[in-house]
Amino acid sequence: RVWEGLEDDDPKTIAMGDRIHAVAAKNDRLLTGTDSNTVQAHTFPDGVPDGILARFTAPVSHLAFSHSGRLLAAGASDFNIRVLETAEDDSSAQYLLQGHQAPVLSVAVDPEDKYLASSSCDGTVAVWNIKEKNRVQSWSLLPKSSDVSVAKTLCRL
Repeated sequence: RVWEGLEDDDPKTIAMGDRIHAVAAKNDRLLTGTDSNTVQAHTFPDGVPDGILARFTAPVSHLAFSHSGRLLAAGASDFNIRVLETAEDDSSAQYLLQGHQAPVLSVAVDPEDKYLASSSCDGTVAVWNIKEKNRVQSWSLLPKSSDVSVAKTLCRL
């Protein structure tokens, strides 16, 4: 639903057709992470479908734009993170970050678009170099869980 303001008692409803686990909005785009294991783009505020940006093998658990809006980070329950360069018309420039041993809870991109922080159900918080696709640092800080739905914390970064 899209509310025009705090007093809007009749918000616009946009039917997505899937169960939505994550949402991110930037400028005139609304992105959704779905049960169909995809990151889907929609025009905003109309909600017209505008393509699939990324595919995973399990549901998408979190989406986050970088401060600049040039990168979109997506974490999923298949333990993977994809970082998409949104400046490209077809969003074909993607970086796959692998290394978590359980579903990804949260992702965030640093203000310079060089590093990404992630948290996972494996109990770790990690920092990654996006372009080099490697883990720079990792800490075991969180309670472990088997799935995002039963995690004691989402550890939003």
